[in-house]
Amino acid sequence: MYSGPPGSDFVQKSIHAKVFTKKLYHSFPVSTGDKIHVLYSGEDRDWIRFDAKIYSLNGNDIGIQVETAPEKDPEKTRIWGGIQMGGGGILEDSTLPDEFQGSLSQILNYGSIGTSGTSEIQRRVQAFKEHPGLVRKEHKPEEIQTFIELYSACYARYRSDISPVPKPVLLFLYFFYMDENLLSPTRIVQLYETLEKIKDTQDPYPSDHKLAVYFLPEWLGLILSGKKLLLEIISHNLTNKSELL
Repeated sequence: MYSGPPGSDFVQKSIHAKVFTKKLYHSFPVSTGDKIHVLYSGEDRDWIRFDAKIYSLNGNDIGIQVETAPEKDPEKTRIWGGIQMGGGGILEDSTLPDEFQGSLSQILNYGSIGTSGTSEIQRRVQAFKEHPGLVRKEHKPEEIQTFIELYSACYARYRSDISPVPKPVLLFLYFFYMDENLLSPTRIVQLYETLEKIKDTQDPYPSDHKLAVYFLPEWLGLILSGKKLLLEIISHNLTNKSELL
């Protein structure tokens, strides 16, 4: 719509656009007159933000009027990196190491949860990739059940398998990473390097600490080994809450 980057003269301009939400839900919970916060990724990979008001809404067609001057959002740029909207992929100078290529397939193959579960997760990940993180929705337990099954299968094999664990699987177990197209190559490598540093310096059983932070694989391991009793912890928390009431 505009050949150059929008500036202060962008305020009060009207924009006509198409809205694409996750295919799983077919909904866009706004109406005419609502104010919205717009975020988009520019050509320089910085995320830009501005406020706008909806003046027309018909199906996927939306008309908005810009109310604030567009400005860079350093926090979103830091968190989301080079993700481009509309399936544009990742703009990144570095090259993703071969061991992270096809991350989702590696994770699914490692978990081996069957054709139905595999197809379900592929469908949901693809839906998320088409609209990365900008639509927030309360998920019902049954909607994430397949992901729980995949995590359980991967974790069970991770505990018993003596062969090397694929790097994408480790990132899935520790950080719920699933697909290399949702993060920049640099961020993926940094994430794995961080995991290695944490595992090298981590006290595996900080029982003397008043406050200890665990990654989920370690916490599950402590429960399974009897060092942490899940039911006792839940009972203790409920007791504390009842005392407060």
